[in-house]
Amino acid sequence: MKAVPQVNYTVIETYPHDTTCFTQGLFINGSNHHVFESCGLYGQSFVKRYELKSGTTFQRTSVAPEVFSEGLALLGESMYMLTWQQGKILEFDARTFQLRHEHPFPIQELEGWGLTTDGCELFATTGSPYLYRLRVTSAGNIEMRSRVQVRHKGELVYALNEMEYITPKIWANQWRTNRLWRVDPNTGDCETFIDVGGLHNWYGGQTPNGIAYSAALGITKVIVTGKLWPKMFALEIGAADLCGAPISGSTSQLCKQAPESACWKSDLQRISAAGRFLTGAVPSHGSAALVASVPASIAQLGILQKDAAHVSSAESSQTSTAQVISRIAVIAESLLCIVMLGSIISAKTASWFSAKP
Repeated sequence: MKAVPQVNYTVIETYPHDTTCFTQGLFINGSNHHVFESCGLYGQSFVKRYELKSGTTFQRTSVAPEVFSEGLALLGESMYMLTWQQGKILEFDARTFQLRHEHPFPIQELEGWGLTTDGCELFATTGSPYLYRLRVTSAGNIEMRSRVQVRHKGELVYALNEMEYITPKIWANQWRTNRLWRVDPNTGDCETFIDVGGLHNWYGGQTPNGIAYSAALGITKVIVTGKLWPKMFALEIGAADLCGAPISGSTSQLCKQAPESACWKSDLQRISAAGRFLTGAVPSHGSAALVASVPASIAQLGILQKDAAHVSSAESSQTSTAQVISRIAVIAESLLCIVMLGSIISAKTASWFSAKP
């Protein structure tokens, strides 16, 4: 079978990186460019939040000395962190960094390595040639939903480590190599790769590890680093190389809350952008605030629809009347927001035409 092509990139910026951090998990909060990072090693593991350009730390929490931190991902209001050989996933409150729960790792007898999310589910690696899809159930438990073998030229690819979901693809470091693979999460096919060997003269365990992406930073900009590295690097990668062909319209394979990328902007994001444009002159406490709430409200509808598709008959029988009423209220509020958004658009359009000479 034919080898996949290597992708070229340009280093456009560098940022400071904590040389005490044995990087295991990395992601960026796109709203404020804050970096969240999990750092490993026994007795030295911690999670922290810091500012990308300055490196200023805002929050930091240590974990038990017997825990070796691994991959980290944000889903909803929780941060989920894998552990290497402890057989559990730690769930933190993303705002306070307080430990909420310890979940059994649903892939028993395997180690936790990399973790990322598409906005609906988690993807995990274990050092094996599999990419696992994990689901957080309505009861708050974590279960394995499916897995695919990761292959290049028909051969299994082992030791995939830290990952980042860049809609609709996954980029993954391969442990103790300079390669970052772009993987199709549905098929497991390695489609292309970049080589970061020229970024830092590493040796031993200081392998490249850490990929972060936020369309707010630039839709073709990716942040990479490594274990104990002194710098983070912003790479410019062409859109087609980064995430494949642009996705138009809706697709059943994508999470409704999938993050924006160079290849994808959801209906929710289009509505949000249109709302911000149309209400640019409206006070923030008025209609603009309403428009800002619409995407989240519509997202709730998507979450409810997704929940309904996954809830088993046993779970359905246990759903309380209060939960049903609560969900109906969310739907009603969402529909009201949509109607009011239509009114705002109509009023704004009318004002434009009436203002014409």
